[in-house]
Amino acid sequence: MDEIDHVAVIPTAPGLWRMAETYADAAEVLITSGEPSSHQFDEPALHLIEQSIELALKGFLRGADWPPKKLEAFGHRLRNLAEACRSCGLDESFLASHDTIRVVDAFVALGKSGHGLRYPCNEACVWIEPSVALAVARRLLAIIKDRCTLERQKVAFGQVSDASI
Repeated sequence: MDEIDHVAVIPTAPGLWRMAETYADAAEVLITSGEPSSHQFDEPALHLIEQSIELALKGFLRGADWPPKKLEAFGHRLRNLAEACRSCGLDESFLASHDTIRVVDAFVALGKSGHGLRYPCNEACVWIEPSVALAVARRLLAIIKDRCTLERQKVAFGQVSDASI
């Protein structure tokens, strides 16, 4: 069996946007299902939000015709992704907003290697409320949806040769 080059299957901009939206939706389910102020699902919710923001930023770059190999090189480095998006015209008011900067910085600080909550390590004593992080993810998704003129019903995952996945 031939192995598929995983870089070749990075989704299209609409596919990345759809994936980002589903991570945000899942985070919202966790946030709203816990007891108010119990923080029982904060870490998984924040991990999902971090994934949502990462995928949304990559969707923005993919919509700006960035090739999959270039996107893969970012890994999970949100700060670098945000800077690349800024250079491609991502709404400066979004990137400069206090909440956005705080959320991205918190995710970077929460993980030694910039992985945020993928590998929890809070040596920096930084925390972000999941509802604040989710609001940032939702604003980012709205900006990208407007820019890419995406419609949820027309979202495709990507293509390998002629086969959709």
